[in-house]
Amino acid sequence: MVGVIDEIRIPATETDRNPILVDTKTRVRDTLPAEPQRRNGRYEFQKDNSLLGEDQFAFDSDWLKTQLHGCLEFWLGEREACYTPEEERWKCRFCQFASICPTNNGPDSTPSSTETNSTSTLS
Repeated sequence: MVGVIDEIRIPATETDRNPILVDTKTRVRDTLPAEPQRRNGRYEFQKDNSLLGEDQFAFDSDWLKTQLHGCLEFWLGEREACYTPEEERWKCRFCQFASICPTNNGPDSTPSSTETNSTSTLS
């Protein structure tokens, strides 16, 4: 999954038990974006926050629960951070935490492979 989820809603009804991922986007105009710009999410008119549309999508609930559990463990202090896998270290050039990342060898270097956990990104 790529991007930031603004909200996760758990439906109150027993018939619909799947969480709803909400990625709210505000728009200057009261229209939905062109097809190439659409993402899964909720679109609101910036002027008055009125709903323009919502996109629903299928997802793997077991994978989502695993990801949420892993994030909660980190944010609750139950596990240490994991670092970017070697094949994705190009992302470190754009990371706001690169200068203080414990896996960086120097200010312009990427993290060393001996100090990383290759299963997850920093979270």
